[in-house]
Amino acid sequence: RVVMVLERRGFIQRRLGEDGYFLSNRMFDLANRHPPLSRLINLATPLMHEAARSATQALHMAILDSTSIRIVAQVDSPAPFGFRLRVGTKNPAMATASGRLLVALQTPVVQDWVMEDMRRNWPPQEAEALARRTRLIRSRGYEMVTGESLQGITDVSFPLIDGSGFAQAALTMPYLAATRQTVGFDQACEIVFRAAETITRMLGG
Repeated sequence: RVVMVLERRGFIQRRLGEDGYFLSNRMFDLANRHPPLSRLINLATPLMHEAARSATQALHMAILDSTSIRIVAQVDSPAPFGFRLRVGTKNPAMATASGRLLVALQTPVVQDWVMEDMRRNWPPQEAEALARRTRLIRSRGYEMVTGESLQGITDVSFPLIDGSGFAQAALTMPYLAATRQTVGFDQACEIVFRAAETITRMLGG
């Protein structure tokens, strides 16, 4: 009966030819109306547009969603080509630059919870390597990795820290080099870092 109500109200949908259900975009839309998330998106989006234009790279913003990350905002590169993640995309936190950064800059309780989940579900050697990497990220304050999402792309993630001193979100640039690149990698990183720094100040961090 509960399932029927959820389906009727559009919160879950059934795939054609299958018995199972999946969450609809309506649930994500509801989350976006939650005041703290809505405020974050409203603050960050204009600065993301400005940084993407200056760096000539796409940008996306992610938050922790249980032990995963969810993309809550995305801005395309002004260049004719680039890499983008669709808003609403969800991935395991420890498998992404954004996620590892977010986990590294959470409270010890949240960190332990995510790490325990990872150790239950990942091969032991890989889990320990990621745990060590997360400690390194915490000490340096950002994450950078090449070829993790796609060959030729370097993901660079900076934290958006609120008044609690912990990361509320991560701002990530999937840097894609081009033959006629007008903005180099180091300069693009600096642009995105400054945008993250400004958003952090606006959040009280």
